Amino acid sequence: MENGELMKPGFLSQKFSEILDKNNLRHIRLHDLRHSCGTLLIQNGVPVKDIQIWLGHSNFQTTLRYAHADIENKRISASVISDKLLFETKKEQIIELEL
Repeated sequence: MENGELMKPGFLSQKFSEILDKNNLRHIRLHDLRHSCGTLLIQNGVPVKDIQIWLGHSNFQTTLRYAHADIENKRISASVISDKLLFETKKEQIIELEL
């Protein structure tokens, strides 16, 4: 700190909360920004090893959690698209039967 004292353990969290309040932003934990960072890096093709270094994970398996989350998000998106295509196909078949 400016006066040479050590920061207290909750100082950064408290200041982060104040910044959120001041800017009328939803409250999240400061640590949540790390998760967002890891997820965005994975989604934009950054190699997992580079993300491990960026986030300071000593264990590669910890960083792989972000890759698993990305795979799950892709599965959900693919399911939505698949359901939509199946619905449209069934709708077209019904229309053909009615003709």
